[in-house]
Amino acid sequence: MDGAVHARQIAIPDDVGQHTTLQRPDYHDAFSVPPGALAGLPAEAVLRRVLEQSRPALRRFVRTGWRFGLGFPLAPFPAPGHVLGWPISASTPQAVTGDHAVVFATFVRYEHPAASVLWAAAGPLHRRIVPALLRDAARGHR
Repeated sequence: MDGAVHARQIAIPDDVGQHTTLQRPDYHDAFSVPPGALAGLPAEAVLRRVLEQSRPALRRFVRTGWRFGLGFPLAPFPAPGHVLGWPISASTPQAVTGDHAVVFATFVRYEHPAASVLWAAAGPLHRRIVPALLRDAARGHR
């Protein structure tokens, strides 16, 4: 594939929003990218390519930020039943992929008093990193 793969922020599609396990998330976003090298893969495989097979330095940065910056309780990596430390709550092709796009949605609920302040700092990084991860995966870069 050539390098002209573009990820863009989109409104959360209804069929994607139905899959969150959070009640009343405080933050949510979604990004879309043409499937490219991800075409035809099951949803879980897509997510593994986007997160677990990303550039090692970026993957370590993301995981470190989640764990130590935001305090998310992640499982060790790799771990069965998890994607980059996050437990898999459901694994269906419809949950992540569509016919014409791969959609990556994030839902965050603030449970700690400092969470909104932490996310205010982390959110801008998140909105830069997710499109980069999606572009790399759609281009077939590992």
